[in-house]
Amino acid sequence: MVRCFIGLDPPKSIKTNVISYQSKLRELPIMCKMVEPENLHISLSFLGDVHDEDIEVMSGKMDEIVEGYSRFTANMSVIELIPNKDFIRVISLGVESSELEKLRQDIVKMIGGESHPAHLTLCRVKEIDNKNETIQKILDLKTKNEEFEVESIVLFKSVLQKGGPVYTKLHESFLAASDS
Repeated sequence: MVRCFIGLDPPKSIKTNVISYQSKLRELPIMCKMVEPENLHISLSFLGDVHDEDIEVMSGKMDEIVEGYSRFTANMSVIELIPNKDFIRVISLGVESSELEKLRQDIVKMIGGESHPAHLTLCRVKEIDNKNETIQKILDLKTKNEEFEVESIVLFKSVLQKGGPVYTKLHESFLAASDS
């Protein structure tokens, strides 16, 4: 069995900005675990434990899904508190694109998994001091509305280790080049 999820590997420019947002979060009274730079990804569907023999089938389905898509742009947007500001487990950046939402839904329909609107996790929250004041500071963080091109979807393997998870690309399905 292999623990897997499907997501996007964002471009280096996005990762660089995400690291700067994480630095700003470190200055606040939050006990959290930041996502390591090498693990930054945009979640589309968490598959959980998958039998080794199903990896090839899923990879084929991913290739089939992307046949219906040309590359498109998505927009990294505002800070989100998941599940909500009263009970924060994750601080993330939302990712907006009607095409990406359609792609996410197609993945869930054809492959399955647990899925939420596309987002990039900054950190997992354990505890927040001065909650109301700190939440306001989190929400006031200035983020850039940053566009990037969605070129592929990736099947990642996630191995949980003491120092944090290690992600490995098992398969990458590329969208067709856009006609522009």
